[in-house]
Amino acid sequence: MSTGGRAAQEAPGTRQRILREASLLFWRHGYRGTSTRQIADAVGVQQPSLFHFFPSKRAIMEELLALSLDETLVGARAARAADGPVAARLQRYVFDDLLVIHRGEVVLAGAHASDVVHEPGFEAWAAKLEELAAILQGLVAEGVAAGEFLPIDPVLAQEMIAGVTISHITMTASGRPPASPEELAEQGARFLLRGLTGRPG
Repeated sequence: MSTGGRAAQEAPGTRQRILREASLLFWRHGYRGTSTRQIADAVGVQQPSLFHFFPSKRAIMEELLALSLDETLVGARAARAADGPVAARLQRYVFDDLLVIHRGEVVLAGAHASDVVHEPGFEAWAAKLEELAAILQGLVAEGVAAGEFLPIDPVLAQEMIAGVTISHITMTASGRPPASPEELAEQGARFLLRGLTGRPG
């Protein structure tokens, strides 16, 4: 087999390793505190090889943000547009979001590095986060108005939803093996809905 053919076969695995190791480094040290040299060392490649897959550190972070946010935002928009009880729509959204986290090949912790949304050039991603927060706050406000949820500040409720999401991401970053992605997603969704509705079911 030619060297080019071997490299083409190895490329997908290397790309995934870069995303995984970069994500963990961003989570531990922040976006600014992580260098491409650190990422290359963690993956076990030279920096020129790293740049073969991603032209910059920003490109790595943008792919992590896309993996973390794009599908989540699609799910949130669908929950807002769907018919039926708000509680059922929100529970489905949370379940699907957590399932993506636990099934994903790449740990998404780094996409939630607290400093990244304040970096120049990441304004579009900050806007997506704001849209996601607004949708979730709107769903909670709709549920409260419909009598499905206990009276709660929608901003606080949205922060609680984000907290559950972060706790599941942290679990995946810690390397602890989950019992099953479906079970963990179901537990997280039920936990949130019990808090919002005040009902055990």
